[in-house]
Amino acid sequence: MSLPRVSVHEQLWSRAAVARTLLRPVERPDRLPRALLAMLPWGPGMLGGAAAAAARYPRAEAVVDDDGVVTYRQLWRRSGALAAGLEAAGARPGAVIGLLARDHRGFAEALLAGLRTRARVVLLNTGFAGPQLAEVVAAEDIELLLHDDEFTAAAATTTASVTWGEGQLDELAQGRGRSRAPAQAGHVVILTSGTTGRPKGARRDTEGGVSGGALDLAGAVLARIPLRARETQVLAAPLFHAWGLAHLGLGLARCATTIVARRFDPGQTLAAVSEHQAEVLVVVPQMLQRI
Repeated sequence: MSLPRVSVHEQLWSRAAVARTLLRPVERPDRLPRALLAMLPWGPGMLGGAAAAAARYPRAEAVVDDDGVVTYRQLWRRSGALAAGLEAAGARPGAVIGLLARDHRGFAEALLAGLRTRARVVLLNTGFAGPQLAEVVAAEDIELLLHDDEFTAAAATTTASVTWGEGQLDELAQGRGRSRAPAQAGHVVILTSGTTGRPKGARRDTEGGVSGGALDLAGAVLARIPLRARETQVLAAPLFHAWGLAHLGLGLARCATTIVARRFDPGQTLAAVSEHQAEVLVVVPQMLQRI
């Protein structure tokens, strides 16, 4: 999905917004150069943000979910081991991987792993019924389907040649394999709402280049929303949704702590904001209405 053309002034303003967000007034002087070096092989997108965060704040909490805490170092290492497992199973540059998962650490790990293999990662709606899931998997040419255990029965009805549940993915993520930095990262596909027929994939430039890609998209958001580095955010919006995905990526780039839960509950969401002293709450309008 290409971004609209912007003026040089707008580009400079958005880049300044990125710099204001990512830089901290008081920080150990070696952290930022180390982060930039770690980002270099992966580019300025979601992968580069995760690599930089792991180098900059390796022990910081990256994702807090129903099962506990994952640090940035753990997230990066586990996604690398999972990427190596995917490559061993046949994932190759240009392969199509489907991801059917609720909001938890496994979503972030599988997404980063897929991008590290240069795959096309299609984010699937967890509300799909079995027949609709099978139809989308066939239409999008999905070869590997990564899914939560609750979707095992539905996954078995699809045309995907490999279907892996949480247990298998967790075993791979605990391995020692590591993927190499690709010349070009994979990309994410988000499905349309499907109000006029079958949901269709629309590419998102989460791994775009410096000009017209992920950096400009992030800058456009950060120029309008005062997000800051090292904040804590409660991310209640579904991660397969464009808004949830955007804030997952922005959270990684900001070295933020992202709080997620598999299912949305208004009371539990407010409790999480209070418990973790979160500065940011990410919801969609229907969720805000329920709160």
